Amino acid sequence: MKGRKQMMKKRKWLVSLLAVVLTVTMLPIAAFAQTAERTTGLDLSNKTEAEANEAEGWSWSPDGEGGYTLVLENVNISAQSGDAITLPNNVDVDIILKGNNRISGETALFGVETAGGLVTIKGETSDASLTAVSNENSMWGTISISNLLIESGNVYTEGDGNVIDTFSMTGGSFTINQTFGSWAALHTVNRVSITGGRLEITTDETNGYAVYNYPSQDEGESGVYIGGNAEVVINKSNVGIAVLEKGSGISDGKIEIAGGTVKINSANIGLYTAVEDIILSGGNIEIISDNIALKAVKGNVDFTGADTGIKAPTPVSAGGEVVGTYHDIHQWASEWSYDDNGHWKACTNPGCDAVNEYSAHQGGTATCTQKAVCEICGQEYGEVDETAHTPDGTGWHFDENSHWNTCECGAKLNEGAHTFEWVTDKEATATEAGLKHEECTVCGYEKDAVEIPAAGTADDGKDEQTSTSADGSSDTVEDGQKPSGEDTPQTGDNSNSALWIALMLTAGTALTAAAIFSRKKKYSR
Repeated sequence: MKGRKQMMKKRKWLVSLLAVVLTVTMLPIAAFAQTAERTTGLDLSNKTEAEANEAEGWSWSPDGEGGYTLVLENVNISAQSGDAITLPNNVDVDIILKGNNRISGETALFGVETAGGLVTIKGETSDASLTAVSNENSMWGTISISNLLIESGNVYTEGDGNVIDTFSMTGGSFTINQTFGSWAALHTVNRVSITGGRLEITTDETNGYAVYNYPSQDEGESGVYIGGNAEVVINKSNVGIAVLEKGSGISDGKIEIAGGTVKINSANIGLYTAVEDIILSGGNIEIISDNIALKAVKGNVDFTGADTGIKAPTPVSAGGEVVGTYHDIHQWASEWSYDDNGHWKACTNPGCDAVNEYSAHQGGTATCTQKAVCEICGQEYGEVDETAHTPDGTGWHFDENSHWNTCECGAKLNEGAHTFEWVTDKEATATEAGLKHEECTVCGYEKDAVEIPAAGTADDGKDEQTSTSADGSSDTVEDGQKPSGEDTPQTGDNSNSALWIALMLTAGTALTAAAIFSRKKKYSR
């Protein structure tokens, strides 16, 4: 007997353990997914065949068109020496970001000789990211690539600046935090084109250049173009955007802002060109400088078409002409202005009628007495809704036939006929009559009380009872009689046969189980 009890305990323990194991195996696999840290650089410069390392979270494969695809999924590469990732020369490479990736080394992403190819960064989701960090041994910056396009995803660099010959951006975000190094935060040679996404740069305000375009080669195209819905934010720097002297075969070289939003804060110069023009033809531009806001050494400065705000001791310095006008940087009111259609923040500068953050009213619900109230500015808008009644909180109102709620406008709501039930106020005794009344189950309206005869006063010794029909009428019957409308059950009535059959089956099942249990107990002895 003792051994049997021990065996039963072991079985219970094994069952419990199995349940725990099954529960753990049913948890999402992703909850346990964690890529291994790689401490050596990933050199792909000579890899022509497909290769993947699931533990480290990367894969490399030809794209069938002469280029390659590099997928990074929660990668963590921390190269103790050399570069974190090295790309091959003169081929197109698509870098697909999944999850949050981090790479660090002397140069985090290196492909400086990919002059004949384009490196494109794409985020599989809007929150996919790549953090690239360079250390103080860096010679070529944090990202060093000849031709880079950021199409989507979020790229963040820290440490030294970035050396990118030709840079384009159509979406995503690129955040540069230059904490050391003699290079600019974004050092470029050829043309810079930003038509979408968000670029934010933080660098040294004493010596740092945020965007430094230095066309040192003898051919190609240089200059900086910002347009579309791009957003460019340059925090305090020595020079915001600079385009220097160009070689004899270099075309263009101007700074042009045709759209988007540009905010620059500089200690020395906001926008600078050595030869060509500064053209501000669209977008919203704010330039703050402790010295000169815009400087075109040999060219013109054209403000035509842009909303340009400047705050600087010397707003404009031009070797050529100055076309168009600018204004002081807008000072937006803290309170909303509004009309019947929308709301906005007004500029508080004297004589300025510019507005910001304009949008139509939204939210709120109109009632029969009040217009909707905008959830942003708090102003009423639209029209009252004559059908949108709401109870005024005064409870139920009634007369002898029906009940209703009232709206603050006086309209009746939820009107309906009373539904009565009998309520006994005083029980009758054998010698004393009682009292009862009908009361509405919804609103509490009460009819006048009626008498319940004393139990011993009926002529034939039978008590009268009253039943109430659905329409509020009542019938009075004597004890021992059924109310009208009901039939007396007939002989052979089998209306409860299903209940009896169920009880018999239950009893039979119980007896069978008891018998089986008894036999097992007998044979186990």
